[in-house]
Parts: sequence; C-alpha cells; structure tokens
Amino acid sequence: MSKSPSTRNVQLPKEPTRRQLSRAEREARQSRIVMLAFGGVVAVLVLVLAFGWLRENVLLQNEPVANVNGEVILTRTFQNRVRLARAQLIQQRDRALALGDQDTATQYQKQLDDPQGLGAQVLQELVDEVLLKQGAAEFNVSVTPDEVQAFIEEDLNYFRNPPTPEPTRTPRPTPTVTEPITQTPTPTITPFPTATPVTAEGFQQLYQEQLSYLASLGFTEPEFRQIIETRLLGEKVRGAIASTVPTITEQVQFRYIRIDAANVQTTTAAINRDGFDAVYQSILSGTFPITTVQASETFDWVPKDAISQTSEFGPVLAEELFSAAISQTTFIGLNQAGTASYVVQLTGKEVRPLSSSFLQDAQQKAQTAWLEQRRSPTFYLSWQDRVPTTPR
Repeated sequence: MSKSPSTRNVQLPKEPTRRQLSRAEREARQSRIVMLAFGGVVAVLVLVLAFGWLRENVLLQNEPVANVNGEVILTRTFQNRVRLARAQLIQQRDRALALGDQDTATQYQKQLDDPQGLGAQVLQELVDEVLLKQGAAEFNVSVTPDEVQAFIEEDLNYFRNPPTPEPTRTPRPTPTVTEPITQTPTPTITPFPTATPVTAEGFQQLYQEQLSYLASLGFTEPEFRQIIETRLLGEKVRGAIASTVPTITEQVQFRYIRIDAANVQTTTAAINRDGFDAVYQSILSGTFPITTVQASETFDWVPKDAISQTSEFGPVLAEELFSAAISQTTFIGLNQAGTASYVVQLTGKEVRPLSSSFLQDAQQKAQTAWLEQRRSPTFYLSWQDRVPTTPR
C-alpha cells in the first residue's frame, strides 16, 4: 500500500546531541553564576548601606566623645548641644542684622563658620557641667524637680504667684506759677518692652512650641529638663565656690608717675628736687617738659592680687608697693616688660571689704581655678569628625 503525501512529509523531531546538551548546560550554569554574583553584590551593597545608617544613627550616637571621671558624654548629647548652640547663634545674628548691627552679626557668623571651634567650646561646657555636677556633693547642694519646673515657667514669663505690685503713690499737687518757665526738655531713653506675664494656658502653648522646636534639634523633653537641672545645679555649685572667697582683705590706695626707660634719671632728679606732688601735678597739667612721662589718677583701695595679676605691674611691683609705708614716695623698678619704671606714693593701706567689682572678679577667678584643677586632657576622646554643621 502506498503512503499518502501527508504521511510522507511528517518528520519526527531530532533529539539534541550530546554536544548541544553540554553547551546548553554550560550557558545555564553561567547564567546562574552571573545572577548569583549580581545578587551577592547587591546584597553586599545593601549591607554596607544598612551598616552605615546603623553606625551613623545608632552605634555612633551612643559612642562617647568624653569620659569625665567615669561619666561619659555621648555623641548624641554632644551633637544636640552643638545644634542648639548654632540655633542660638543664628537667632542672635538675625537679631543683630534686624537692628542694623553688622559688626556684631559678623562676629556671630564667624562662630558659625568655625564648626571645630564651636564644637570645642560646647564640649568644654559639657565637661565643666559634669565636673560641677560631680562637685555638688562636696558643697551639699541639689536641685529638685519643682525648681526645674519653676525655672521653665518663669523663663516663659509665667508666674504662679505674681509679685505684689507696689502701691500707687498719690501725686503731689502741682504748684501754681504766675510766670511761664522755659526749660530745656531732658532727653529720655525709650525703655525696652517688658514681656507681659502669660496665663497657665498661654504657658502650656508656649511650652509645647518650645518642645517642638527642641525636637527639631534632636532633644526629647526629659533631655531638655535634664539640661535645665544640670544648669541650675552648676549655678549652685558656682555660688558655693564663690562663697569661699574672703570678702575682707588688705588693700592700698596710691598714685604713681610712670617714667619711660630713657627718662628715668631726669625725672627722678626733678622729683628729688621739687617733690613728688609738684612733679605729679605738672604732669597732669601738661607743663612737665618730658611729654612721655605719665601720671595716674589715685587708685582707690586695690587688693594685692589685683595688682600682681596685671601685665604692667606684676607680683614683684605689687610686693614692693604693699611693703611701703603710708605717705612714703617709693621708687619701684622696671615693669614686667622692662620698658618703664614707677615712682609711687602710697596714700592709704588698711584691711577693708572688697568693692563689688573686685569681689566679683575674685569669685570668678576662684570658680575658674576650681574647674581648672579638675580638668584633664584625658577626658576628651574622638569628637572632631562628629561636629554637626546644621542648622545654618
């Protein structure tokens, strides 16, 4: 029987040869290797990025930038305080610009443009805060939560117990004048506006706005309150240090003639011939022939350390001055720079209370000395690469 045409044209598919199978398998295997390699690269990149984010936002934030006698200052705390300092500088700069004070605004901008300098300043403040907090037990001082709350309220001008206003005085009767009196009006200074006290509701609104602003800088409410507590505690410790400064000490009253090195012989000869007072008065009046010789006004009641710490007099001249007798004219040698000599007349010496300015200066020096005795370069760890530059 003959085959039909359709039957004759049907061809069965050929099976792939061994060579073709081997090639296909190699290509499939290569494709899998490429895909696996690509996936591995992507996975590594994801891990690198994830680790970078984790280090920057979690691990690094919890690394210390300083260790003060076992109490650490974390990167998070440091960076938040730098951002707060920058925000305050920006506000001060903008306020100065609004008042047309370009020089002051430029000074604030220079601090903003020096992140390393600002970072060092903030870190020093943080270290000092820890030292003051650690010294609180020495002076038996502390801060309560109520004190923190009271500070926050008063800072936002909310007073739970407002001060009693002073009684209004009854004006005196105006005298009747029969003739007009012409008087030049006295210039007056427009006072700065006084902040109006707020209500309890107003305080809550202002407080929430403040917390929102601080949150934008990275602060939580407990951290904000911790800052206030630390600041108040530091003020109490500083006050306790200041209270250790003696308020009464030996002081002198004096006046002097300052003679440049080239005219010491001529001027001292005139003083020996005419007397200290005559030469002193001629210098003040401008009739003394040597114009480079200077005369001081009378210095009223100055303690020894204030004189010894000046760059001009120094401890040697201070010692000689306090060793002189009252009303004695004493020749004192060269100043610390070696450029001038002094003839001093002591007009008074006694133990007496320090003036407010000298007392305040002595208290500030005592506070600084207390901190300097406790500071150490070993407190500071790696921080230079962690200084934020925002806000701008």
